[in-house]
Amino acid sequence: MVDFYELKPVNFFNLREEEQQAVISDFVRLVNSLTAPASFFITTAINEVPVRDLIIRQPYKRYFIASEENIDSVLASSDFRFVKVSEIPRLEIKGVVRNFMILKDGFARSFNAYALPKVLPYGFLTRVYDVSHEIRLDIQPTSNARIIEKQYHSLNEKVKMLGDRADPSLQLYLQSLEKARYNIASGLEKLFKIRLVITVKGANMKELHDKSIELLKAMDFLEGPNYVQDALYYLKPPSWAQGRWLYVTSSGIAPFFPFAGMDLIDPEGVFLGTNLFTGNAVIFDVFERENYNVSILGLTGYGKSLLLKVWLSRLAQKDDRAIMYIFDSIVKPEYALGSDGTFETSLAKDIGAQVFRFEEGEFPLDPFLVFESKRDAGEFIRTIAKIEEGSEEAIELFALSKEAKTVRDLISKADGNLRKRLETELEPFMRFFTGKELELYDRAVFVLSDIPSNFVRDGVAFLLLALVWSTVKQEKIRSRRKFIVVDEGWAFVETNPRTGKPFFPMAVEYIPEIARTGRHYGVSFILASQLVSDFANGPGRILIENSATKIILRQDSASLEKLNTMLNLSEDESKFILSSKPGYGIISTPEGKVPFYNYVLEEELARYTTKPR
Repeated sequence: MVDFYELKPVNFFNLREEEQQAVISDFVRLVNSLTAPASFFITTAINEVPVRDLIIRQPYKRYFIASEENIDSVLASSDFRFVKVSEIPRLEIKGVVRNFMILKDGFARSFNAYALPKVLPYGFLTRVYDVSHEIRLDIQPTSNARIIEKQYHSLNEKVKMLGDRADPSLQLYLQSLEKARYNIASGLEKLFKIRLVITVKGANMKELHDKSIELLKAMDFLEGPNYVQDALYYLKPPSWAQGRWLYVTSSGIAPFFPFAGMDLIDPEGVFLGTNLFTGNAVIFDVFERENYNVSILGLTGYGKSLLLKVWLSRLAQKDDRAIMYIFDSIVKPEYALGSDGTFETSLAKDIGAQVFRFEEGEFPLDPFLVFESKRDAGEFIRTIAKIEEGSEEAIELFALSKEAKTVRDLISKADGNLRKRLETELEPFMRFFTGKELELYDRAVFVLSDIPSNFVRDGVAFLLLALVWSTVKQEKIRSRRKFIVVDEGWAFVETNPRTGKPFFPMAVEYIPEIARTGRHYGVSFILASQLVSDFANGPGRILIENSATKIILRQDSASLEKLNTMLNLSEDESKFILSSKPGYGIISTPEGKVPFYNYVLEEELARYTTKPR
């Protein structure tokens, strides 16, 4: 009986050194726990990605374990994410001709490690991910420590014979064998037999030959035997043709860590573009992360809004039940209008969204009907009426708010200076307080750039956000995926440089609440901004700290310094972000950071670009 497991890869090379060590320790602990043979597989699969009416075929890696014993509890106690599966996909061999195998859709050749270099870095197998179709590492625990003794004595005699002429690397290898002898004898380490088999695949003989040469250049300790290719690949008789076994200790197994993936391939994700590390697809699902929030940062003109529009259109195509509320750019409409300035070519049209424009007319956004508590409604009115916090007028306002049903009702109950202030300061807002609740459908785009006054615009934006938040928290839609998207969300996160406080104080409490609790309601809160300073402090900083996903596009030097503090970018990542072209960036998730290119179809570019050609 063999149990099969599929594991989620770890973006190993993007981890800090101490995090890498923790991952390696988990792997060694897993191997040490084995009492029966196990095989680790890294296989290539093809993901057929639907993008509008096209199917894009993208290769990616999958990671498996086949174990002759149940290792559920061992995997569960590690940080590796896994699921049990019924089988591991393998090549179907139609025949063997000398040194290659014939497949239904091409040709393949397997190579076996006949020796190991004296020094191997952690995750060295990733060197050949791009050329290999399958990597198989067979591991068997063994108590035959005599093999180490034999190797040690043989090498020791050789070093003695060479004397001063002995290569320093031989001395180091001898020392490692001596340490292995001691550790095995004292029970500090275990001994294992391992067999490494790497298979390449080509659609034709030239591709197979080129990949074979590239593989051998990367790993010159491999050999591809003739006539017994199927025996090596499938472990068919005769046993002597199944590949060479090598011996390593627990510490010696560490460099073979097989889950050092750098791909973002989520089962229910949508196609965003190409992983610049591996060439594989980026198929991303925010709901696979520990929280569903996304912060997007990028200078104007480098693809931030285009990325969002393409992403949202593909999400809508994949899940017609997804709920989407989009706050359009406060500079000019980008989601309500297409590249030609019409609704017909817009994202709103493509996803079937209502469009709300506010340049004129009345709107039912009365705070007493929008907010869930009268205290919040009173606080909102205090803010837009510019009443000092803690003043007598504020105290009177909150007392009257407890009984008021609408803003007009509140004003009618007030008298004296409070009434005059309310009538004067609220006058620009009154057309938005008609006393009836705004009915939202499942998808809507709010165009706030129509409102000429920045202060009124910010107030209306906040009312809409409160209404949306109240809507998505309803129990009846809790099972559906929901997206609240804010492009250029200055009103919600920007701070006053003179006071250091938010321009809209209620954002200090409201934005963090959405960021921290949205996952309980299936809500992904996505906020995009060109200003890193929006996320440097205040509610913006709380949002980015509570965003499991951060997408960074082109930045300037001044912004990059602040980003480094927040994201701990490497030197290479910093250089990449400083010089990246439009559409290029880094996706940062708890699994690591992946450089990517946002793949946009010509049809999508024609509809959504803000730079008509």
